[in-house]
Amino acid sequence: MLACATLWFALGASAALHHVAPFGFPLGVRLDPAVIAANGCQRHGEARTCRTAPKPVADVKSYFVLLTEGRLGKVGALWAFGEDRDGAKVRRRFEELKTSLESKYGRPRRTRDSLSRESLWKRPGDFAMALQDGDRELSATWKVEGTTIVMKAFGQDMTDTGLLVSYEHDRLMALRETRKSDAEEDAL
Repeated sequence: MLACATLWFALGASAALHHVAPFGFPLGVRLDPAVIAANGCQRHGEARTCRTAPKPVADVKSYFVLLTEGRLGKVGALWAFGEDRDGAKVRRRFEELKTSLESKYGRPRRTRDSLSRESLWKRPGDFAMALQDGDRELSATWKVEGTTIVMKAFGQDMTDTGLLVSYEHDRLMALRETRKSDAEEDAL
């Protein structure tokens, strides 16, 4: 519990914590009710799914925000691609977004495009299924200004793929994990 209180004090209860604003949602600040209404956000506990964003990006299916202590701790966008067995659509969009993110944040700290040796899904038409089963990884990660940015492809089923880009406010998400651990300890 002390770690949680120390981290909260370090965050500063009233200061705007960040100036990274993915899709127009500024990380580290309180979510304005007008923004919620304007973007068609629906509540799911501390999370919200939104039909649009203050600064929308083409072909995004939906956006999400996750609150920690009432502040935006995580913001993300989801792209969905229909029939994409060979992964051509998700790979193309991944490279477009990666180039865009590199121009803003520099080279990713980590990039993965790999297929497990043990995978049953080795044919070119098995790309979506290999993602679905966790045998294939297509991802990139950046660390910038106290924010972790993750872009990751996923398989929705044997034929469809998707792409998720998320921005996490590192200190708020650490606070969230500390609170979660404290709650689990208290439950025992």
